[in-house]
Amino acid sequence: MKLTEPKASAFWKLYDEYEKERKDLGKKKIQIVSEYANNYEKLTEEKADEIVKSTIKNNIAYEKLFEKYYEKTKGILGAIDAAKFVQLEAYLQTSVRSEIQDAIPFVGEIERAKPMKK
Repeated sequence: MKLTEPKASAFWKLYDEYEKERKDLGKKKIQIVSEYANNYEKLTEEKADEIVKSTIKNNIAYEKLFEKYYEKTKGILGAIDAAKFVQLEAYLQTSVRSEIQDAIPFVGEIERAKPMKK
């Protein structure tokens, strides 16, 4: 984003606040993925439910974060530059989600790949 003063200083200060909150959500996302990995081979109905609900809650928190900081950024930069910020952040989060999805097996995938017992 090509910003000039005084908007640049105000934006980067706000961005630092955003990053702190985003990193907290990222840590939670890593925690959820780790929980899935640790329970994958012995996944119960209850644990699957817990993990999915945590994932949904985390995803919603990201969307709320985008909304919150869009409004704050819009107040500093205007709607067009604020939209650029949210668009880039949404793109980055989508890329991260895609990488995570590609790295972890689907529920039941390992069991289907195991040779059948005779």
